[in-house]
Amino acid sequence: MTGFVEDARLDAVREQLGRCIRDHLTDLARLWPSRLAGVVAMHHAGISALAVHDEQCLLLFADWLPVDTSLGRMTLGEHARRFGELRFVRRCDDFRRVAPIAAAQGRCVVNGGPANVSTLLDRLALLRPERKIVELDPTEVVDSFTDLSVAEQAEVADLVRLAESALWRHGVGVQVRAFAPTQMHATLVAPEGCRSRRQLGRAQSIVDGPVALGPASHLCLNFANAAVRELARQARQGRIMRVRRAVELLYVQALLLGHHPLRDREFSLLDEVVLDFVEDRG
Repeated sequence: MTGFVEDARLDAVREQLGRCIRDHLTDLARLWPSRLAGVVAMHHAGISALAVHDEQCLLLFADWLPVDTSLGRMTLGEHARRFGELRFVRRCDDFRRVAPIAAAQGRCVVNGGPANVSTLLDRLALLRPERKIVELDPTEVVDSFTDLSVAEQAEVADLVRLAESALWRHGVGVQVRAFAPTQMHATLVAPEGCRSRRQLGRAQSIVDGPVALGPASHLCLNFANAAVRELARQARQGRIMRVRRAVELLYVQALLLGHHPLRDREFSLLDEVVLDFVEDRG
């Protein structure tokens, strides 16, 4: 019985403290907005945690909460003023994959991976539907890539053939598109099923061989990148082993840049590729 009384009192204290904090922040928003901005910048984690459980707090202070985006850190209010619709990804790893491409295209994608951010955005989308807050599928970034012309497709036909034969045992297809930033050689487009299976495969040390189940990953080579165009030229010249090894290297690079977990066979592949280049084979 004593525990029940203590629990009830503790809940009442929590509720009263939360109300006091909310009322104080409300006064700051009305009387000293610049001071509130400083308070939220310093204590946004605590305010976010309070907003998760307090609908009124979320509605009052959502615009002051800072988030990381592909175009830099900004508050949700600043994002609404500059961009209108808010697109976010749930995982930090997904954000790291799409952020460089989105930034090069001038697109603002919000990182929903840090604590409470996705939860707050989900709740805010329901409470304020006019804000147009939607989750972005990371694989959608390929929709913004530029298709090649018929002449360009002919230029890369040999490269695609060699690249697909090199990556077949990894269960990876190959595309060639043009996209920004031009410094990026390639990106790996992996649907959710592939990412989950890759995690499982890394944990279980799955034996080498092509992936037979689930959606296929694709290595998208960037035709806007000078090194990729040079690889296409060498493929047309018949430099088979050099091109295959370079593609394998770009595949591992795309895995690392995309924060995909490497399986044992991919660690071995990286070692083989580096050894070949050191010994100047192919």
